[in-house]
Order: sequence, then structure tokens, then C-alpha cells
Amino acid sequence: NGGVLVGTAVTGADGSYYFGGLNDTNMTSGSLLYNTNYEVSVSLSDANLTGLALTTQDAAGIISNDNKTDLADSDAAESGGNAVIAFATGGPGENNHTLDIGFVPRISIGSYIWEDSNANGAQDGGE
Repeated sequence: NGGVLVGTAVTGADGSYYFGGLNDTNMTSGSLLYNTNYEVSVSLSDANLTGLALTTQDAAGIISNDNKTDLADSDAAESGGNAVIAFATGGPGENNHTLDIGFVPRISIGSYIWEDSNANGAQDGGE
């Protein structure tokens, strides 16, 4: 909130993380405020992310972070070496469990391409 760290969390085995609630889960100072802008930020240099790339933000086309419609995509954008989700808390009793950050293995495709005219899987003379 305003560039001040208000909480930290380590994701569970299922990828879930929580902040706030009745017991101020994972909060480092105070409680989450209602109707306030916050960011969830993950360092892209974290050793646990070695070999992984941030997925495309809002690939499903929903950019609102609405907790009823934004269910199946990554909400994070790369910013300053971090994966960041900007969001606003709602009113009393509202929660949003749809703020997701996706990572996928980095891959590369390369080598040599030819037209396999006889479809035998080997490069023959003239191919």
C-alpha cells in the first residue's frame, strides 16, 4: 500500500496464498484497509522461479480482477523485475480469491528443418 510492505506469504503446495482476515493472516503491520489500492508482488529473480517465465497477463481477456468473472488467467504484469498484480480491496466482508500469478517452463525450439519428402523421419539426399 503506497509502496509500504504490509504483508508477506509463501504459497501453499496448491499455489494458494492469503492476506488479512480475522487473524490478519500474513500481515506484517496492521490490517488490510477497505476500498484501498494494493499490489501483490513476486520477485522474478526468486530461486524457486528458475527456468520459469511469467505467463501472459489476462490471456482470457478479462482485465477487471473481478472475483466472479476473472477466474482462469494470470493477473500479473512484469514491472521492475517483479510480477505485480494491482488491485483494490472491497468493502467489509468482501474477498477476492482470483488474483493469480502464472508461471510456465521456459522452452526453446531450434535445430535444423527440412522437408521430409518421403516421410521417413530422416534427411535423405535431395531433401
